[in-house]
Amino acid sequence: MTGPSLRSFFKARKAYMREALPVEFAVLKKGWPYMVGGLISLLVHNWVHNMAYYFAAKYQVYGPYKGPNNNIHDFGFEWFGTAFVDWSFPPGDIVLYITLVIAIVYALRPLVFSFPTRTMNILWRVLTMSIFTVTGRCISFIFTLLPSSAQHCSEDEFDPPKNWGEIFTHLSVSGGCSDLIYSGHMMYAILATCAICMKGMGGII
Repeated sequence: MTGPSLRSFFKARKAYMREALPVEFAVLKKGWPYMVGGLISLLVHNWVHNMAYYFAAKYQVYGPYKGPNNNIHDFGFEWFGTAFVDWSFPPGDIVLYITLVIAIVYALRPLVFSFPTRTMNILWRVLTMSIFTVTGRCISFIFTLLPSSAQHCSEDEFDPPKNWGEIFTHLSVSGGCSDLIYSGHMMYAILATCAICMKGMGGII
């Protein structure tokens, strides 16, 4: 793009955003209770996630890394062993964060470009769905503490919340133990993927 073309492009985007923001705000005024509910569910999920880690320490539910303290048959651990232990970012985190970045870009697109769905509509839908998915996840893993095969879940490296204060104040997207059923990475990745496919690809899903 040449200089004048770039200026015209940004001028058009700025004008569009001035028109789009009032519409986004109108959607926000209508859907904010559901969005707040979704955010609260994510906070509660973090607390229950920490509780699972806390109780795993209390009942000594350690993973099999460097020792068969609690035998589980983890095919990934069997096939790859410690191949990914030294990675700065585990493969699961890489997939999750790439998916979330793509979803965020799609969600912000209506603020800058003409799009049939508003950003707040997308956020409203995702946060509302998260209430159900997070509730199911919390119920599923808090009643059955499974040993996790991650390195930090081994007995030597176990570092759970020490008290209820840490349970309610420590925020962590990953790094917990004994919260395997069902996977939080999978849950967030599927939510983001569904949002992309439904809102960004003409309602395929």
